[in-house]
Amino acid sequence: MKYAIFSDIDGTIYSHKQTFHPKTKEDIQAAKDKGIEFILCTGNPFFKQMRWIAKELDVDYFIGSNGATIRNARTGEIIFTNQIDTESAQKILDIGEEIGIGADWWDHDNMYASKY
Repeated sequence: MKYAIFSDIDGTIYSHKQTFHPKTKEDIQAAKDKGIEFILCTGNPFFKQMRWIAKELDVDYFIGSNGATIRNARTGEIIFTNQIDTESAQKILDIGEEIGIGADWWDHDNMYASKY
């Protein structure tokens, strides 16, 4: 049987001061030394800071965008993706604009923001 630990990033293993507690890295490595897979999970996309965290913690997998994308953290290869289609996204943005709510979103390569 294979075991895995799934962990959030922001405020869990990575502080608001953008640092790791030294014990965190030690504990992750200890789990990995026992053959336990350590997998990062976050609402964030796999952009620069998240790639750095994955590399710093020497993890194999990254689940990002609230589960919409799973990547090989070492190569960046997309293993799974389930993004909202363009037509649906546009409808959501139009409704947001009508009621004065802004939005931030991203695809695999870029981050976007509405005018609000």
